[in-house]
Amino acid sequence: MTWRRITIGISFVLFVVLARQAALIKYASLKDKSLFQIWTRLVFDGLYSSSVNKADHLTDEKIEQIYKIWGPRLAQNGSVGEANQALNAYNCAYTYVQSTYQPNWFCIGPTGKPAGGRATGNGQIHRIVFDPNYDAKTNHTVYAISHFGGLWKSETEKVFWKNLNTDVQLPFTTIADLAVHPIKTDHLFIATGDGDYGRIFDHDFSEISGLRITPTQTAGVYRSTDGGTTWHSINGSNNELCMAFDQGGNIRRILINPEQPKIAYIATTAGVFRCPNILDAPDDIKWTKVLDSQVVRDTEFRGIAIKPKSAGKVVYAGGSGIYRSEDSGLTWTGMTTDSTNDIKGLDLNKLPTGDNPLRINVATTPGDPDRLYAYIFGKNYNVPKGECNNKKKWAWLYVFKNNQWHKVWEKNTCSSFYLPQRRWMALAVSPNNPNHVFLGTTIVLANDPDVTYKELISGHSMSSASMYNGSGIHADIHALAFEPKNLNQYHPRLFAGTHGGVSVNSYISTTNKERSKKVRAFKRRWKRIDDGLQVATIWDFDQSAIYPNQILIGTQDNGVIKHSDDSLTAASTWASILGGDGYGAMFDNWTNLAWIKNQSHIYSYNYITGTKKLESNILPKDLQDQKTTFHRALESRNHPVSHALYTVFGELYRRDIQQPKKGMGADSIWTLKSDIGKVVRGGWQREIYAFEISDKDPDYIYLVCSGNDGTPPDDFVTEPRLFRTTKGGCDGKKDYGHRDDPISCFEQIDLDALQADNPADTKCPFITSVAIDDDNPNHIWVSFSGYDARLKVWSWTFNPLTGIGTWSNADPHNTLNNLPVNFVRHQSGTKNRLYIGTDAGVWIKDEGEDRWEKYGDFPNVRVTGLKINYCANQLVVATWGRGVWVGDLLAPVSEPSNHLMIDGLVAWSGDHALNRNLELTDGAQLHIKNGSISLPAGGKIIIHPGATLIVDQATLTNHCQKSWKGLYILTKGTGTTIKMPRMILHGLD
Repeated sequence: MTWRRITIGISFVLFVVLARQAALIKYASLKDKSLFQIWTRLVFDGLYSSSVNKADHLTDEKIEQIYKIWGPRLAQNGSVGEANQALNAYNCAYTYVQSTYQPNWFCIGPTGKPAGGRATGNGQIHRIVFDPNYDAKTNHTVYAISHFGGLWKSETEKVFWKNLNTDVQLPFTTIADLAVHPIKTDHLFIATGDGDYGRIFDHDFSEISGLRITPTQTAGVYRSTDGGTTWHSINGSNNELCMAFDQGGNIRRILINPEQPKIAYIATTAGVFRCPNILDAPDDIKWTKVLDSQVVRDTEFRGIAIKPKSAGKVVYAGGSGIYRSEDSGLTWTGMTTDSTNDIKGLDLNKLPTGDNPLRINVATTPGDPDRLYAYIFGKNYNVPKGECNNKKKWAWLYVFKNNQWHKVWEKNTCSSFYLPQRRWMALAVSPNNPNHVFLGTTIVLANDPDVTYKELISGHSMSSASMYNGSGIHADIHALAFEPKNLNQYHPRLFAGTHGGVSVNSYISTTNKERSKKVRAFKRRWKRIDDGLQVATIWDFDQSAIYPNQILIGTQDNGVIKHSDDSLTAASTWASILGGDGYGAMFDNWTNLAWIKNQSHIYSYNYITGTKKLESNILPKDLQDQKTTFHRALESRNHPVSHALYTVFGELYRRDIQQPKKGMGADSIWTLKSDIGKVVRGGWQREIYAFEISDKDPDYIYLVCSGNDGTPPDDFVTEPRLFRTTKGGCDGKKDYGHRDDPISCFEQIDLDALQADNPADTKCPFITSVAIDDDNPNHIWVSFSGYDARLKVWSWTFNPLTGIGTWSNADPHNTLNNLPVNFVRHQSGTKNRLYIGTDAGVWIKDEGEDRWEKYGDFPNVRVTGLKINYCANQLVVATWGRGVWVGDLLAPVSEPSNHLMIDGLVAWSGDHALNRNLELTDGAQLHIKNGSISLPAGGKIIIHPGATLIVDQATLTNHCQKSWKGLYILTKGTGTTIKMPRMILHGLD
């Protein structure tokens, strides 16, 4: 199940609690036991925390939200552990194998910051790392790390980013951090996984390994010895480091000791690991856990720092506590006091958050080697009832010097803006001025640079050093890093990694003459440096069938963006058209009217004029819920004959009026076409994830929804449902009947014959998409989310003579990775050639084959959209972290036999596109006037005797610069009597 189809209109992350002992969970306050049972099924195995007894903070609503997030990817036994193990097995066994297919994949972007006043960025950058020899004069090498889009490098004064070969050589394009060797700077070390999420205790489930978006976990550490051209894992001779995360987890930080450069450290969800021989051969690499999360009861490890001028002996680590080693990381002692020991130091229990979970980042500075800064995040659940929904986010900055801790800054808030956040814990201290500190929240915070140390520890306030989302910087600050060794500038520049890309602060001077030191000077001087980045995280996308250069994407944090070039190339340009979180995009592929969606509203959109109109107030209300069902993505299809637009809002609807006049209501704009609400509860549990209409017989419509088990209404167990109609569906409200009536417009297809790998799974994982055989509407394929190795792609064939439907496994030899399959597409002109989009790229099963293969060197990234473009014979693919890609289709095996048949009097005007051949039967008349008809590549128009084709000031063409076969004139007769079609051509191009 693809995350872009999650049934919530929120952009923050929801997270599942980890626990080792379910006996610790206090569930008496839950309203009913079924909720508790669901929650406990979602609990991780393998870790322990004294904090998990905060389950009384769970509410029915929160548990429902958990299932909205986890339901699509977990089998019905709810085992997160199985998901962890499947991901770990894939990660640890991954070996790059070059595909035998060469579809000529290329990324069309978005590249860099899109144009337009609403443009806020490109995608997420979570770490910034400089080459050790960077000096902004002869060496400009800097690296940007995307948790979803891989590793990027710039080597020029004018920053321009290039991908550093992390698309296919790593199991996922998901990278947490990078370390560059201080001497052998062509030796690069990648920590894999989603480093700012990870396995965290959080009572309102606000994070969990990024599973809301891309469920990836660490594959350990990868190394390049040639500057990033090639990569190989260095997890030990038996892959020990990767295997250490068999119950899930991530690495959040990797650091090489600059004064003992054979030693490396990683901060992980399982503890801190140390490697004493990071330059040795891969099989000789040794990783030792020197801080065990189970021993110190800490899975929050985020930061590692080396004390300057300590010969590399003093090392600090930050997790839920702060730790120090004085022997280069071999042994550790605590620097904070908690309930489990009597170590003197900063007493975290005396903070307002008490023993609630904390995350701490740490930093040192060469400006004063004796200082350690600690950036602390926590939550308080003891605030007065009703305030902040009984929780308050809290953050502190402390400094440690002369064996004493001093508070520098404190912040608590209920606000959704300018808030402290566990994921956004960037911390940077000026290398020249040890009193000048920068923090990342949703914005950048800093203190005035001219404060003294005495003023600093007296609680000198910090204030905003950036806009929330201004022209020079995006919100949500994951990384802050100062330029090293930039001695010609009064202040080194500060780089920021955000949810919109990379920004730099130009609070600098080319002489020793100072500019204003006030924080507001920083706020004004941010500049985007996104050129070359292709890391868009796309929830949803669509491409116009009429004008294939028109593409809309809905992106996380960066709104809705449109492709703005005349053709699709690697140099394509893009423009922003809607801010916020972009969740949906769809075209009417007959009229070319588009719709776009953010977290709040749906708008109709004219691609040519750029105008949009609010449509949220004219959407249909669900007959069971009596409210509009507002799902995350937009899903639509055009009827193969009438060309009417069909879409879903909890039920299937036909749009009857494309551009309604003022005052029109939903009843006159939409016609209800399904009645599955009689058996499936409304809201998120009836979200229709996919539907298809048969080209061969449009009365056949298949649709997929999340479903539920129907008992009782407070049980959030979900269940996939697959429905079909053979009579075109309902025809308005009059067919709907009473909610207790059986469904009449659709029938439910039995899924019991599907064979799960795990016999404990009583129901199959979610069905994510459906594809219909072009030649047989009784034959379909469905794809599955989840981590059951046997449930990836299956076919179902219905025999009308026996009335029996039969399931068969489309991957009988388990050749696919045990990862979710998000889309399945069938190519016309083939019997059973299938393309699928998975959590790790695009795969193909060619005609006559029973094995799947990666389709070219497509990035190992989650596919969030997959379309076949018959106009250009291409696949167009949207991803979560690597933008939009285009590749060639394999040539069809035969000419598609399924034609668009015209058998009456039909008139077309305007521009339209066909995805198949056009055929006029005897007696039919087609009048094409004032517009263009785009035929698919290799398509043709067949005209039977007795048919009439009138082309009046119109163009017959292919909009993708491909050839089409032309007009085929059929005749009939004997002897001298020949019956021919009529063609009337006026101004034909």
